[in-house]
Amino acid sequence: MGIEVWSLRVPRQTAFYGYTLYRHQKPVGWLLADADLRDTEENTLVEAIVKAMQMPYTGGLCTHVQAMELLNSPVRIGIILGEKAWQQWGPSGGTVATQRGQVHTDHHRSMIVSYAPSQLLADKKLKAAVWQDVQMALRQMSF
Repeated sequence: MGIEVWSLRVPRQTAFYGYTLYRHQKPVGWLLADADLRDTEENTLVEAIVKAMQMPYTGGLCTHVQAMELLNSPVRIGIILGEKAWQQWGPSGGTVATQRGQVHTDHHRSMIVSYAPSQLLADKKLKAAVWQDVQMALRQMSF
C-alpha cells in the first residue's frame, strides 16, 4: 500500500521594490523597480539608489497589489526602474532604452523610466544613465 504525494506548483508571483519618498514629512514621489533576482545584491543596490536620493523613505519588496496601491496614491511623480514595471504601468509603449531620459505623463501622474536593478548588476556602465534619470525625477519632485 503506497502513499500518494500531491504537489501543487504555484507560479512565482511578480514582485517589485516599491518606495514612497518624503519631503517635510509629506509624500512627494515614489520609486518602483522590477524585482527580477530578489537576492541580497539586488536589494542592496535598490536601497543604495533610494538612499542616494537623500530623502526619507518607506518601502521595500512588495507584491503586485502593493505596487498598484503605490501608483494609485495621491503622489503623482515617480521613477520606474525596469521593463516589467514599465510595460505594466507606463503611459506609452516602447522599451526602457527608447523611453528613458524623458518625463512621461498619463492622466494623473508623471514618471521617468530607467533600467532595472538586475540590468545594472549585469552591466555597470548603465549606472550613469540611471543616475541621470533619478536626478531628473528629483528635480520634478522639488516643485
